[in-house]
Amino acid sequence: MKVTFSALTAPRRGTAVIFATQGAKLQGVAASLDKATGGQIAKALKAAKFDGAKDQTADILAPGGALERVFVMGLGDAAKLEARDVEYLGGGIAGMLQGAKTETAEIAVELPGCKLDNVAALMASGAKLRNYAFDSYKSKKNGKAGLPNALTFSAQILPRRRRPSSPTAPWPKACT
Repeated sequence: MKVTFSALTAPRRGTAVIFATQGAKLQGVAASLDKATGGQIAKALKAAKFDGAKDQTADILAPGGALERVFVMGLGDAAKLEARDVEYLGGGIAGMLQGAKTETAEIAVELPGCKLDNVAALMASGAKLRNYAFDSYKSKKNGKAGLPNALTFSAQILPRRRRPSSPTAPWPKACT
């Protein structure tokens, strides 16, 4: 599986993954994607009684435009997310895409209220771990059925942090 990172943009075509906080609130890129589809995403979430609870998912087929499919992942209270939760979220995304037999997807990594800096990397790590299979000694088959071939994580690019000037100064909490 090939993983790439890009600047935060709304997915334009194919399969998209967006996030909603508690109360099914679509913010930022997710809200602009909903607007681009004429409100179809919000309408589908309301019909599915999606409330944005942690680990809740919604699969929306053909919401409009060039998008074939949109997956909405519930975050719950994003301010309470920890690094392990975000990694599990990446694994959940990979599993959902595998179940849908989606080969490529764009993930708009925008978690409103989350205080972690390296969210896209943590999600990618979880996705890679979910799709890992130790198959070196198994007989070869024609490809891996259903596994995503490429994931693009689009996230806000933050300025690189510099190492503290003092050798005894601790690294910032999010960098450890």
